[in-house]
Order: sequence, then structure tokens, then C-alpha cells
Amino acid sequence: MKCFSSRFLILPHIQDVNKLIHEHNRGDIFNKFFDSEELESNFIRFVESMNRLRNNAIPGNKNLNSSLLGNGSRPGTPLKHLESVMADMPQYFSSEKAEILDGWTKFLAQTPLTILPKQTTTLPNTVFISYDFISFLRKHVADFQTNEEAIEFATKLIEEDKIRLISPVANGENSDMESCKSSDYNDNHFRYGFYLYILVTDKLQEHLEQIDVRGKIQVEITGHCTTSPGECKYRTKGEIMEFNSSSFTIRQQENRFIEWSRVEITGHCTTSPGECKYRTKGEIMEFNSSSFTIRQQENRFIEWSRILFERSYTPMKAYEIWVKWFMATGQTVADLVNKQWSRSALKYKFHLFPAPEDAFAEPTNPWSSPLRCPIFVGLRTEIIPENKVDEVTIQIAKHFGFFDMVCPKHSSQQYVHLTGGMFLKYNPDEKSFIWAWNHMLSQRHRSQTSTTEDLLDFLLSDFRKFCEDKDEKMKYAQVVIGPAGSGKSTYCNIIQKHCQNIGRTLFVVNLDPAAEVFNYECAVDVRNLISVDDVQEDEELILGPNGALVFCMEYLAEHLEWLHDQLNEGEDDYFLFDCPGQIELYSHLPVMRKIVDALKSWDFNICSTFLLDSHFLLDADKFLAGALTNLSTMVALETPAISVLSKYDLLPIKDQELIDSFLDGDVRTILEQEPESEWQAKHRKLTESIANVLEDYSLVKFVPLNIEDEETVTDLLLLIDNTIQFGENQEVKDRFLEEMDPNEETANNFFEV
Repeated sequence: MKCFSSRFLILPHIQDVNKLIHEHNRGDIFNKFFDSEELESNFIRFVESMNRLRNNAIPGNKNLNSSLLGNGSRPGTPLKHLESVMADMPQYFSSEKAEILDGWTKFLAQTPLTILPKQTTTLPNTVFISYDFISFLRKHVADFQTNEEAIEFATKLIEEDKIRLISPVANGENSDMESCKSSDYNDNHFRYGFYLYILVTDKLQEHLEQIDVRGKIQVEITGHCTTSPGECKYRTKGEIMEFNSSSFTIRQQENRFIEWSRVEITGHCTTSPGECKYRTKGEIMEFNSSSFTIRQQENRFIEWSRILFERSYTPMKAYEIWVKWFMATGQTVADLVNKQWSRSALKYKFHLFPAPEDAFAEPTNPWSSPLRCPIFVGLRTEIIPENKVDEVTIQIAKHFGFFDMVCPKHSSQQYVHLTGGMFLKYNPDEKSFIWAWNHMLSQRHRSQTSTTEDLLDFLLSDFRKFCEDKDEKMKYAQVVIGPAGSGKSTYCNIIQKHCQNIGRTLFVVNLDPAAEVFNYECAVDVRNLISVDDVQEDEELILGPNGALVFCMEYLAEHLEWLHDQLNEGEDDYFLFDCPGQIELYSHLPVMRKIVDALKSWDFNICSTFLLDSHFLLDADKFLAGALTNLSTMVALETPAISVLSKYDLLPIKDQELIDSFLDGDVRTILEQEPESEWQAKHRKLTESIANVLEDYSLVKFVPLNIEDEETVTDLLLLIDNTIQFGENQEVKDRFLEEMDPNEETANNFFEV
């Protein structure tokens, strides 16, 4: 007997993805398009629809606010809409178990779970979904602000036998499937997600006898998977399923047992011991396209199927389902997938699409189709630190809209694009990506997701340019920082003029909203967004100069998309960021750290250039103070740093010699040369301890800058370029192209012959 099978993947659906990509004219725009909490809620509701259940606590006719995740008619999340159902309940319960359970019982009595499609039958009003219970606790119990706190409380209820997980009931018809259940029901830990629980009441046994949940899709939101020995949480599981739109079964006297599936919603795998969460599971399904079935004794030809599905779900991973059947016709499967599952997926802002069993058809795989050939895209790993290659490849895939297709901890890097149109895999041995098309997409699916041939070709072309760095998309930047009056703007002006003289393009960005006059050519000016003068003139804020500056920088940190758009308008790749000098922006406020982190996420190689006035280093105490200020800024920003002594050219010759002695000698020698005083004698040990830290770990080294000496400017710029790896991918230019060695000319003539 011949077996048929189909593989399907489920991903979030973005409407008008084609338009979004062409508006940005690039493919790496998908870094922060998705809200994990919203995706988890969407998937819970999608699983609910596959189980042919309806949660009456979720209004079916309410849409979310406009977002980039599509315009489906998905009901809102419990966290957003439970208040409409519980208007008569107190906003906050106490942490007493009895009071919380009493409030939850009243809520369940008002909104029992309904069985679709007729919605005339409900489950017992003591049955609830674990996801909704945790949402209830977070909203209405003041002590529970996180999922972990609410789950811990629910686990205690299980231990005290206040609630129970509804587990499948074994019988002779399904004894062969009991081995598939693994440890799903063997512990007392509360499973957060789509797991059905029941309140322990006097009618517990009566309620349990009314319902059969064998094979029900049950979803757990857990932690990360592990790479140590053990089972992957994302393994597939098999179940036998009856294909029938009236899926949920109330056990009557005729004992209608219909099998369904179970699933867990989880995060990514981790590296601690344990099983991988992305394992598969099997179920057996009865194929029947009618709304309900009257099963007569003579009716023995019911169509069944075995489905394999992942036990776990995490928002940034594609969810996988396999359908395998013997008797059922292909049209029956198509009706189930296209008319029920696909429509439900779109309603809840997902899209379900077919995928080949062998996504990449690699030449080394003897089972791959000889008619398919993957595309190899090289990656310039030489410009990436060796210990960062894996991290960079993962971020590249995510920025281009690729989702994990397999467990990222138990398998190699394999991805599927959110449009479903292509697959991606990184080969560390060849230092290249493997790109493959999804040839199984139908024309209908392509039109729904705007997956045109032009879009796919554009994405491949842009991905190839990015990985090969043809457009120099890995940009470079100096973040010029230092105390007020240390000469930051003058430094930017000198570096810009120097680069102009040597034929090198460099742009300066002013990030100081309090700046009044600067001599350099400003490519981007934060004052076009907000300025200190505008803030001080606001009568509602009533802020002084320092408070206004902090307000402006926090406003910039909240509107980084403005800065991103300004930086992307040009094609040049080297920027100087002239930053404000208030030390509080670096010492204890996270403003500058947010801006620097944003630049890193935009593919900037960054170096912090810390300027310190040379006049403040004329004695050892000021030298240590300046070094510690520099060190605190370096630690706060977590970037490579170059320490520069500015205004060196303004010092008298005598003071320049003193500075040189500070730079040439070690810190301990500098302290020994200082004249003794009462203050120094009292704090001598503290000063020596600080000096020992600076000297032993070589944390801070200063480079003098004399703007009158072109050589010092060149040396400093070369040092910074080496720090940010600028120019390493450029070819050496020969200034004397006309000149040729006679021997070389003879050799060329020989090869021409």
C-alpha cells in the first residue's frame, strides 16, 4: 500500500512585504518586526481554532491596532481584552488562593469553552486553557507581574490538588499510541500555553467522563532548548487524527473516540542538559470533510491520517506539521489544509505553506533531486572576528527575515524566509550560505504573501551584495566623546579637513543639541530634530540647561529611526559623531549606550575616541582622575576606545616635556616623582592601588594630538582605522600605473604569444 505525505510550515504573515522591501530598497529590514507576546497569543488562538474550540473570553470581532503584522481579523490577546468580560471583578485580587480561585471560577462560569462549528455545545465550565489562566493572574493579581511568578503560583495549586491537567484516557483502540506521549503528563509542573486544565470540584469525575482530549493540540511556552545529551523539545510527535471539522469529542454512550494532536510553545534551545524541544510527535487523524459524523455500524470506511508535528513553538521559529495518509484522498487533505488550516492561519496573522522534505537538495546528498540545485552565497569572513562568525551569520539571517527551520541548538543553521519563498543554510566549512527556492508554493499563496519572482530575485541579489560586502554595508564610525571644552568639535573639524586633503570621504554628525557654532561641514544635525533652546522655551517642561540637554538626548534615544533614516541617505561609510560633553550621559544614564547599541545593530564598526584636555594632566592627581573618567566611559559604552590628549599644541615646551614623561613612563613612576603633601600621605595607599590597576591591566593609554603637526593626525587616524578594521577590504592602489618593469613587460608578451 502506497503512503502519501506532505510537509507544511507556519510563519507570521506580513501584509505588503513586497511594498515594504521596495520602500527601503533593501532586504535587511526585519530586525524588530515582531512582538513575541503577540505572536504567542496569535498561535494560541490558531491552535484553538485547529482544535475546533472557541474561547468566549476573546471577542472574535475585534482587530488589533494597525501594525506591520497584517490586517487579519484575529481576536485580541487576553491581556488586552479580558477586562471587557470581567468588568464586575476587582482590578486586583489578593494573593490568597481561595479568593483567586473564586474569581477564576466565576469567570469560567460566564465564559465556558465552546465546541465549533455550531457552538451549541460547551465543555464543562471548570475546564480552562492554561495560557488564559496565567493572563488572568497577571492582570488581576498585584503580586504577579511576570509569567514566572504566575506559573509558580499555578504549580502550587497543582501540588495542592486545586487544579489538574486533563490527560488522555487510554483504551484498547489507542494502545499503540501511548508510547508517543512521552513525559507530557508525568510531572506536576504547570504548563503555560494551550494545555487544558480543570478545577477540582465535587463533580470532577463527572466532568472528566464527559470529555476526551486524546491527541488534542496542547501548547506549552517554556524556556530554551539544550545542546547537551537528551531529547530535543522541538522533536516531532505522531498522532492518529480523524479529519472531521467537528473535532472536539464529548464522550457519549456510543463512545466516539477521535484522536488529535499535542504541541508545546517554547523559546529557543539553550546549552544546559536536557532534551531538544523541536522534536516531532505523531497523531492519527480521521479524514472526514462533513461538519459532523453519524457513525453507523456498517460505516467502516472512515478516512484517517497520521500527522507529525512539533511539540513546541517559539515565535522566531517556523512551526512544522507533516500529514501522512494511506486511504484518504488528496482532495480531502487539500480541503483540510486550504479551507480550514490555511484560513485559520490567515485569520490569526500566520500563513501556512508547503515545503519540500529536502529543502536544500545539496549535491552531497544522494537522496536529493538531481533537477534541483542550491545557490552558494559567499561570506567575507575575513572581516569578521573569528569568534563572532556564528553570531554574525545568525544576525544576518534574522535581519533578512529568515526564521529558524530546525532546532538552532541541536542542528546546523537552517532557515526559512518569512514569505516562505526560500530556504537558507550556513556551511562553516565552505564559509558560505546555501540558498534554495521553495518550488512548492502555489500561485494563490504567492499572491496572498506578495511573493513575486521580482521580489525573490531582488532579495537574493541584495543578500549576495551584503554577504560579499560589495556595497560596503559594514559601515565605520568614531564616537567622539569627552568632557565639555575638551576640543571635540575642533577634533572633528581637523579630521574632516585631513581626510579631504588625502581624498578620503568622511561625514560628521552633530549629536549635541546644545551646540551653537562649529566649523566642520555637518551632514546630520540633531538640532533639526530637537534642540536645547526649544526645550528651555517650553513653559510646561521648565528645565535648565543640563536638564534640557538630558531631555533632548533621551528624546533622540526614543526616536532613533530618525537618525537611522538620516544616516542611510548617503552612500559613504565613515562617520564622526560629535557627542555632548556632560559626563552624566555616560556615567549613570543609559542614553549614549542606547545610541551606540543602535549603531552596532545598523552594522557600524565603532570606536570611542575619548578626548581629554592636556592642561588637566600636568600633575599626577589630575592624570589619575582623567584616566578613571576615561575608564568609566569605556566600560559604560563597551566599545573599543582610543584615548587622546587634545590641545597638546597649546602647551608650552616645558609642559609638553612633562606630558611626554607621563606618557613614556609607567603610572607608579609618575606617583613617585610627585612632591609629598599631607593629603597625598593620607591617601597614598588608595592612589597606589588605583595606579596599580591602571598599570597592571594596561586599561588606559593616551595618544597626544598636535593639530599643527600633520604627522600626529595621520598616526592617530591610522590607529583608529586599525581599531575599527577600516580599509582592510580595499585593494592597494598603484600610483604609478604607467611605469612597468621591462622583465614584466617581456613576460606579458610571452603569455600573449
